[in-house]
Formats: sequence, C-alpha cells, structure tokens
Amino acid sequence: MELHQFFLYLAIILIAARLFSEVAGRHGIPPVIGELLAGRIIDHYHQRAVTPGRQRSQAGR
Repeated sequence: MELHQFFLYLAIILIAARLFSEVAGRHGIPPVIGELLAGRIIDHYHQRAVTPGRQRSQAGR
C-alpha cells in the first residue's frame, strides 16, 4: 500500500466516524455508538472488497 492510499483510507475512516457520531448525538445516542457503527459499516464493505468471491462464515449456523 502506498503512502497516499493509506492517508486516503485514514481520512475516509475519520470523516465517517465524525459524521456518524454527529448523527447519533442529534438523536440522543452517545456519539461513540455512532463511531462504532461507522466502523462496522466500513469493515463490512472492506471485507467484501478484499474477498469478493468468498462468503464469510456465519456464526451460529
């Protein structure tokens, strides 16, 4: 991974966390919950981008 790509991903993560924390705060939810939700959403799309042909195992089958 090149340095500029790393900083782009870092910026995306920080901006998403900030936006989700603001939205959560406006709805009376602690901002950290919004940040965690942003992380889960980013992780979900990252996993699909990294392994497009492979399905993730489902817990509790």
